[in-house]
Amino acid sequence: MENQRLYIAMVGLPARGKSTIATKLKESLVHESVKARIFNNGDLRRKTIRENTSYAGFFDSNNSEGVAIREQIALTNMERAQKVYQQCRKRCNSGCIKYQPGQKGEDPVQAK
Repeated sequence: MENQRLYIAMVGLPARGKSTIATKLKESLVHESVKARIFNNGDLRRKTIRENTSYAGFFDSNNSEGVAIREQIALTNMERAQKVYQQCRKRCNSGCIKYQPGQKGEDPVQAK
């Protein structure tokens, strides 16, 4: 897997198992000595937005404020993933694989 990159984006309704699957996938990749990171929009949203965003109305496509917040969080995580990709490329020049969502308690940009 020399010099190959792979991004996996998992999307879907809240509480459907995306984070669980991502964590299991990461564990499998790490077991195979493949570098992996998780970028979780939900974790980032909970860290950055103080008010409760865990209600159905927040995810309603007609909620323009909620849509704007979710889009900004997604862009932030994509920028973080790109930053980690660039750092990895400079550092190792080998198979760095990243995927979404995120790992709790870890700032993916600072992760090594």
